[in-house]
Parts: sequence; structure tokens; C-alpha cells
Amino acid sequence: MSAQASQVRSVGMDGHPSKETLAVEPAVVVVEANGIHGTPEPTQRLLIPQTETKQKPNLPVSVVSQAAKDSGEPPVAEEVAASSEPSASQKAFEPSWRPFDHIPRQSRFLKDVGNEADETRSADNGHSEKFHWTPAILQSVAIQGFQISYALVLQDKTRRALKGKYWEDYWESIKGVSGWNDGNKVFTNYVAHPMQGGMTGFIFVQNHDRAKRQKFGESRQYWKDRFKAFVWSAAWSTNWEIGPMISQSTIGNVGLYGKSGYVDLVITPTVGTGWLL
Repeated sequence: MSAQASQVRSVGMDGHPSKETLAVEPAVVVVEANGIHGTPEPTQRLLIPQTETKQKPNLPVSVVSQAAKDSGEPPVAEEVAASSEPSASQKAFEPSWRPFDHIPRQSRFLKDVGNEADETRSADNGHSEKFHWTPAILQSVAIQGFQISYALVLQDKTRRALKGKYWEDYWESIKGVSGWNDGNKVFTNYVAHPMQGGMTGFIFVQNHDRAKRQKFGESRQYWKDRFKAFVWSAAWSTNWEIGPMISQSTIGNVGLYGKSGYVDLVITPTVGTGWLL
């Protein structure tokens, strides 16, 4: 019989069922049996235990997942979702912004291959290979102009060399270049002048869109661009020593009134490139 509905069966004195209604409690089954000679036996009730929902212990997700793994059962979807989400402590200590998140993870020296639209887009995104001649020349002239101004203000021999004919004294100064040493101090020849070469080389790098994005030794292109910076530094250091415009040979007439050698022509760009690297 159903344990949920009301029962309409009972046993009378003659052993036949009557129509008296009995209310049965939920989860209770009434079992009726006739005894000997039709005498009814006392009614027996069998209690059917209800399925109780036990509350799961509040265990860490890692313990529950490990137990499921050991038993061979697949993890519950809720446990999988909980394990994929970071904990509150991790969220608390996770920074909302990292300083290197916006740096493009692309090659710093290779040009994008594609159509003209892609090349224009790559140039706009900072991947241009253009060299800016005008600011590079102006910056190099500014450095040499500062050096000449320093010599004119603090050196009497430079001011005395301003007398005389410009081009005649210049050619005589060029002829006076001989030997290795020029009579200057070791600090001047091997530290100060190479620092000048490092500055002129850096002018090339900072005005070259590709060269200024490169990291030390990351590719062959890096060394090619640094070699170009060496050539740029050598050109400007040579102009500083024996150039026809702003140089020590035109304004200071170093080879005419003093000793001039090859040490600065060699050491300034080579050791200066080491300063640049």
C-alpha cells in the first residue's frame, strides 16, 4: 500500500474488511495478517527510514579533490569551479597592474612583412626603421660647439690661435699631425675623449627608431646598428680633431702651435663604442 494516501481497509469482527477509513502516518506501512481461524493478528507497522541529507564537512578543495582522485570518482563541477578560482588571499596580494603588461612581446629588430597598409601600421606602432638626420646632426654640432666654447673660455692657447689666416693655419695644423701621442694626459686621451665618442655614438642610436629599441646582444642586427654608431662616432671625432669647420685644427690650431697625434683619432671612436655598449 502507498504510505502517502489514506487507507480504507480495516478488519472487522467477522474477518471481512470494513469501510472505516484509517489515516496512515507518512513513511509508515500497515501490514495486516489473519491469524488462525480468521482471528486477526495485531496490526504491525514497519517504519521505513527516510533518506537524510548529510551536510558535507567544510574541507579544503584540495583535500576533497585528492580524495575523489584516490577513489577514482570524477570531481564535482562545483569543486572544479572552486579550484579554478583564486583564493581570497591570492586576490588580495595580486597587483591590479604590472609595469610590463603593455610592452609588446614582439621582435625588437625585425620589420613586419606585409602589404603597405601593414607596414604603415607597424610604423605607427613604434616599429619604424627610420633614421632622423636633422636632429642627429644638430645634436652632434651642439656637443662640439660646447667643447669649443669651453676651450675658448678656459684655455689661453686656444684664444691666441684665433689670430692669423684661417685656411693657411688650418693646412699647417693638418701637416703637424704625426706619431701616436699628442702630449695630453692619460685621463684626457683614454677616458675623457672616449666618453666624447660614446656620446656621439649614442646620438646615432637615439635618433634611429630601430637601434634605440634594441637590447644588448639580442641579434646580429644589434651589432650591425652599433657598428653604424661606431662609424658615426668616428666621423664626428675625426671632424673634432682635423675637421675644416668646428675643430681643434681650425679654431685651436693644435697641430700648428702644439703637438698632434693619432691617439685621439683611434681611441675616441673605438673605446667610445665600448662606453656606448
